[in-house]
Amino acid sequence: MRPMISESRSISAYPIRIRGRQFAVTDNLTQAATRRIRFALGRLAARIDNVDVCVSDENGPRGGEDKLCTIRVNLRRARGCNRTRGGSND
Repeated sequence: MRPMISESRSISAYPIRIRGRQFAVTDNLTQAATRRIRFALGRLAARIDNVDVCVSDENGPRGGEDKLCTIRVNLRRARGCNRTRGGSND
């Protein structure tokens, strides 16, 4: 049986880095992404080292459903996890 992790860590203790590639990262986007990530990963905070978010606009100024968001969660004592999703501005 694995021992329970007794390490206590604040939900906001791990850094979240958000960057844009061919895409302007606004304060509203940063705040919304940070809030959603902390909510989704809150129970795992003790195991997270940091989170990297990359938002890109694959088609440039042409518009359409061409946004791509890649999130990498770097875990303590384990390999990281990547998740990518495409969509529109919403």
